[in-house]
Amino acid sequence: MREILDRLQCETRTEQETDTINKTSAESGKYLLSFGSDNKCQLEDIHHTEGTYQLATYEVKISHYPNQTYREDVGNGYTTEITVKDDSLTLRQFYGDNIVRADTIYLGENNEVRTKVRTLNVSEPLEYDFEEKSETYHMTYVRTGNKVELSGDKHLIGFINADYSKIDFDEIGSLGRE
Repeated sequence: MREILDRLQCETRTEQETDTINKTSAESGKYLLSFGSDNKCQLEDIHHTEGTYQLATYEVKISHYPNQTYREDVGNGYTTEITVKDDSLTLRQFYGDNIVRADTIYLGENNEVRTKVRTLNVSEPLEYDFEEKSETYHMTYVRTGNKVELSGDKHLIGFINADYSKIDFDEIGSLGRE
């Protein structure tokens, strides 16, 4: 790829970019299901995310390739054509007027190729600052034997076990009685 790009007109600049690296996170959550009177129930979905990350600052070389076409006679009747247009690079090989091979690759937004040159700085580990999120769904329930169907904000079908201490839902797993 480098030998193809080296044949084209190019404008180069250097910038600094910051990126998030070494991300680790763990998500925990729980469901609370409470039944009321008149076949009404409420499902509370609580999520909490914890984790750490680091910020890295890089020196980045940005090579901009303006729209262009480059042709080269490679001998024995073969010609290579390289076209840069619309964020892509197309390489076509001709034998006479017939296309023998054509490949197109994504070059980059605005015909730019970004290459990390070196790492300038990496921060100490930082902690994610996520707040606990909670959603409440209001539903009605119908119980037919061991089958429990919840309808409303969500639609869930579950099976209640014989001792009535838990309900198994396909979508969210088992919910036990507190």
